[in-house]
Amino acid sequence: MTRAGGLDANAVTFLDLLVRPWVIETFPFPCPTSVQAEIVAAAARALDSFRRGWLDPEGVSPLYLRGRTLTNLYNQTPTWLVQAHDRLDRAVFAAYG
Repeated sequence: MTRAGGLDANAVTFLDLLVRPWVIETFPFPCPTSVQAEIVAAAARALDSFRRGWLDPEGVSPLYLRGRTLTNLYNQTPTWLVQAHDRLDRAVFAAYG
């Protein structure tokens, strides 16, 4: 059965979320060991450090920096960025078990 406009009668609408916030399912969160948590944190810090180094390298002009955006970085997708994301993904996946 559908409502007027073709929406499923059981579909959750934005208004439903505002009026009945209990309809949002919680996302399962892992219970990592302290070692797993540190591995995730180290991988996240490394990714952040690599990206910051690319976004704001020392000794370049402000004009050059205007082209250094996260969008441009991810559009280029250099190997080091893919590898850093892979390390972080593997660490997070391991934390979920």
